[in-house]
Amino acid sequence: MAAADVENGDRAGQIGLYTAFTLVTFWLAHVYSALLGDWSGQGVQPTVGRARKALIREWPMLGATTVPLLILVMGAVDLLPDHLAINTALAVCVGELGLTSFYAARRGGASLKSAVLAVALALVFGVAIVLLKAIIHR
Repeated sequence: MAAADVENGDRAGQIGLYTAFTLVTFWLAHVYSALLGDWSGQGVQPTVGRARKALIREWPMLGATTVPLLILVMGAVDLLPDHLAINTALAVCVGELGLTSFYAARRGGASLKSAVLAVALALVFGVAIVLLKAIIHR
């Protein structure tokens, strides 16, 4: 999403498809690496049941993209202009990054101050991606 460039012909639907395929690939890679890690580190051989559990455990990686992908679909069907859909989806991703960081930090027992610091760091990463997008597509 961050690499999208409407001026060079990128469209919200195209970016949505690329994003969806990329996310599925990363999701499956996470599942594979978890199974391989358990096998090499603990001697636990992969099975269909373990693979199913890993697929479910890693599902939030895909679930987190629901809203940004819906926004891109809105651009693809002309409910939003492409540039607005792409930029809004990207902003939602950055916002989700901050919320997820807060949730994870607090769930892990972090103090409110530490959780806010985790959010700030996550937002720095998110904003850095957006700024790099702006610099690349000048």
